[in-house]
Formats: sequence, structure tokens, C-alpha cells
Amino acid sequence: MLDIFRVSRTLLVLMLLAAGCNPTVSLRSDGDGAQQLEMVRGLVGDWAQLAPDGSDTGIFTSFRETAGGSAIEEVLFGGTDHEMVTIYHVDGGRLMLTHYCVLANQPRLVARSQQEPSAIQFDFLDGTGMDPAVDAHMHEARIEFADKDHFSAHWTSFSGGESTGVAIFQMTRVDSSSDSTP
Repeated sequence: MLDIFRVSRTLLVLMLLAAGCNPTVSLRSDGDGAQQLEMVRGLVGDWAQLAPDGSDTGIFTSFRETAGGSAIEEVLFGGTDHEMVTIYHVDGGRLMLTHYCVLANQPRLVARSQQEPSAIQFDFLDGTGMDPAVDAHMHEARIEFADKDHFSAHWTSFSGGESTGVAIFQMTRVDSSSDSTP
């Protein structure tokens, strides 16, 4: 069965290449999603939230491209018991995210049409591993892009159908050029 899958996949890729298609990246441009994904792509790298005195707060995240550039993966608190992953991708011309939460659920949010040039607002669409009318989950998210080295993420949680608060992360790009790696 696995060999049939490999052969079928290979034939599909060859057919797409013969037709002039790039099978690794196919973002539809009939909405704001491709432009918004490019904004998120600008976050690729490592980030930390610093205290006012510049010291480490222990809040960190990283972004990387995956799936042939068609998705951006964010890992918050990587390598800890609180690690969470968010995948950003375009579907039908709109930017979406799936947040794999430490609450053991997976809300999907969809970006609103681009209303501000330096922010993306996401609203709850649906999710798995939860009843959104009852269970605690991330219900809204907002990314504000200050400049190439600063952004803020605002995550609104809901429980019992009501907002229970907003977690705000003020992030600064980590300067990898200062690494002393041999």
C-alpha cells in the first residue's frame, strides 16, 4: 500500500511540474491571506520578551517556514512543559491558524480582511478537542508588527462562552549574530 502511495505522489508531482505548476507552494491570491502570510513570514527567527531592564523573562518563541514555504510554524515555550505550536497557512485566499494549545485543544482562527497595514486580527472559526461554548480555549488573536525587530501578540481566551482575559507578549528579535558558537 505504501508503494502505491509513493508512486501516486510521484506521478502527481511530475504532472504538476509538466503543467508548469510548483507543487511546493500554491498560495491563492483571491484574498488578503497571501499578503498576511508574508507579514508572518517576516517573523521567521527567534524572539524573546524582555523585562524593562532588558533582562530575560523566560518568554520566548520562534518562527520557521515549513511545508515548502506554504506554512509558518510558531513554537512558543519550545522544549518546556508549556510548549505550544501554532501553524499559519492560507486557505481559500484567507490566512488561518491552528493553535495546538497546552489546554489539549486545537482552535482554528481566521484572519479578518486586512484593515490595518501593521496588524492582523484573527477570530475563532472552530476547533477540535473542545466544546467552545463551555471549554477554555484561545478564541481571538492579534499580531501587531511594530518594526522588523519588534511585534506583540495578543491572545484572548474564552471559557463558558465568555472572555477570560488577554495574554499579551511584547517580543524582541533575538540577535543571533552575538552568539559565541564556535
